[in-house]
Amino acid sequence: MNLFRSNPQDLQGSDPRPYGGVPDPRDLMARFRRRLPLFGLVAGTVFLAAVLVTLRATPEYTATASVLIDPRKQAVLKLDQVMSQLPTDSSVVDTEARIINSRAVGERVVRRLRLDQDPDFAKSSGGSKAIQASLAGGAGSTVPEGAVDAVLSQMWASRVGLTYVIDVGFTSTDPKKAARIANAFADEYINQQLAAKSGANDKASGWLKAKLDEMRRQAEAADAEVQTYKINHGLMSAEGATMAEQEISVLNQQIAEAQAEQAEREGRLAAAQAQVRRGGGGADTAAALGSDVIRQLRGQRAEVSRHKAELESRYGPRHPDVQKVNQELADYDVQIDAEIKRVMSNLEAEVQVARQRTASLVGSRGTSRGNLANNNRAQVGLMELERKSLATRAIYEAFLNRSKETAAQAGGQQADARVVSYAQTPSRPSAPNTKLNLALGLAFALAAGMASVVTAEALDSGLRTGKEVRHRLGLPLLGAIPVLGSVAAAADRGSLKPEDYLLKRPRSAFAESFRSLKTSLLSSRGEELVQVVAVTSALPEEGKTLTTFCLGRLAAAAGQKVVVVDCDLRHRSLTQKLDGGVRKGLFELLAGKASLDEVLRLDKASGAQVLPIAEGSWSDPEIFRSPAMQKVLAELRHRFDLVLLDTPPILAVSDTRVLATRADAVLYLLRWAKTPEMASKNALEQLAASGAFVPGVALTQVDLREQARTGYGDAAYYYGSVQKYYAD
Repeated sequence: MNLFRSNPQDLQGSDPRPYGGVPDPRDLMARFRRRLPLFGLVAGTVFLAAVLVTLRATPEYTATASVLIDPRKQAVLKLDQVMSQLPTDSSVVDTEARIINSRAVGERVVRRLRLDQDPDFAKSSGGSKAIQASLAGGAGSTVPEGAVDAVLSQMWASRVGLTYVIDVGFTSTDPKKAARIANAFADEYINQQLAAKSGANDKASGWLKAKLDEMRRQAEAADAEVQTYKINHGLMSAEGATMAEQEISVLNQQIAEAQAEQAEREGRLAAAQAQVRRGGGGADTAAALGSDVIRQLRGQRAEVSRHKAELESRYGPRHPDVQKVNQELADYDVQIDAEIKRVMSNLEAEVQVARQRTASLVGSRGTSRGNLANNNRAQVGLMELERKSLATRAIYEAFLNRSKETAAQAGGQQADARVVSYAQTPSRPSAPNTKLNLALGLAFALAAGMASVVTAEALDSGLRTGKEVRHRLGLPLLGAIPVLGSVAAAADRGSLKPEDYLLKRPRSAFAESFRSLKTSLLSSRGEELVQVVAVTSALPEEGKTLTTFCLGRLAAAAGQKVVVVDCDLRHRSLTQKLDGGVRKGLFELLAGKASLDEVLRLDKASGAQVLPIAEGSWSDPEIFRSPAMQKVLAELRHRFDLVLLDTPPILAVSDTRVLATRADAVLYLLRWAKTPEMASKNALEQLAASGAFVPGVALTQVDLREQARTGYGDAAYYYGSVQKYYAD
């Protein structure tokens, strides 16, 4: 048996793509029809704005002159020019186009045509800072910065394809003015080139003159630098050898003597150390150490030793005099050892001094060798200075020749460009281009309209069709309850309530939608009986009470025993549909203060029973968890074929989750195109966590006419085809 439950893992679905990953085009078309009013409003507004802008635009005229960048020169003088002729690569041509459109050329044009006094540009120059005209021959004249900006904003220069031709254009509301200013830009560009070349030639002449004097001084200084370098680096020689070579020779002799002396002292120290280690007699040790003090101490000790021998032979080794002599011998031994150590220390010091002297001389020789190497390297520097002196003289001669060539070249400059076509007065406006503007306006309008449709669809989190319900919530669509205004005749819309219309028009589409919903709901568990149904939704205002009441009336009218229980403790929406006051209801029944028959109210129109809630009787918020509630539900199951529980919204209070677990099925309602998808998922997750059985979803307040037009894939999409089966 296949039962649908609200599994949270099924709540993350997305729309199917039946055509190999591509969205269903019919579904896209249905979505577009749904947003057609928005599309028409946005697209129409954008296109109307484009039309208005085009119609109100002031006609403008564009005049164009053509300038040729010509790298070929007529060489009147066979001399190199101060400014070399232009190369023929593309970057140079593009650079010249930028120069034509530069502020320098713009200042020339404004000054030449007095455009700062023209009404079209004077308003831009009013109050703007006046700048010094950077033009040849224009010293002291100023032009308003604002006028230059205004002129440049209407001027353009661009290369024609990959040629050397540059089009210079100007746009104005006056066609004659456009041609005049475009030609002025072309002429002033040529004039600026000539002025730049003349200025460069004059500047080069002055610079060469100053450079010649500098080169002359540098050549004279180069010779003096060679001699000074020789003196500073000790390159002077005497007797065929440099001072560094003579110094190294003397140091070699001194090092040989120091090494011989060092060897002698090291030998004496080694002999003394060997004698001491062998423990030789006093005479040998004294001779090895060369110490008179040691020899004297050795002699004195020998005398004391003989005296000891006499005393021992006379008195024996333990006599006090013998002990006294032994003490004297020990004292002499201590003095001799101390003197030996002192002499050895002196010998070691002499060896250390000899070694240091040798090392110092060797270090001095290394320094001298370094000086000699420096002298050799200095010879390289000397040769470099001599070459530098020769190069300085060569440069001086080259500058002298260049100065003569520049003086001969003065006055022979030619521009690297020429005007090949002057601008003519345009006969037709260049802007606005009505056809282009309307075409672009239409394109932008369609794009804006589609963008608004896509945005609206992306922001719309409501559910409209069974396909969306299945693939976003993971549950089937049990039914769709239309809003009465979309199916009822005009005469019935304002005169009948939906629950009354259900009974008076049993063959209507409205009544049939409830029959279909009841059939789907009662068969949702297959062969198992669905007797207690909890009707709920995620949020308020989604039609729970109306749906519950209409289902009860429809089932009662079909002959079933039906009871509709108002379980909304806070709003009592179902109770408010009853005529007259309610003094006893559900809470009195649960508290044992009234019997079931006392609290039930008969709906005379259909025969259904209603279990209301008396006003002000609610006291225990956990009343639905009590055993009394289980007992009431058991009694209702025994007495009625169908028990409908009108519960509050799931996200509002927790009562519904308690009742949902005690019902055979939970009818979950969503308001068509209104209930947010995330709210629906959150509510279903709570129901799933509580273990409630949710067989599916029912959409309420569906506009069948709109759904028939835009709800592709939904049963209501075919409402127009089956409408003849319904009778109002």
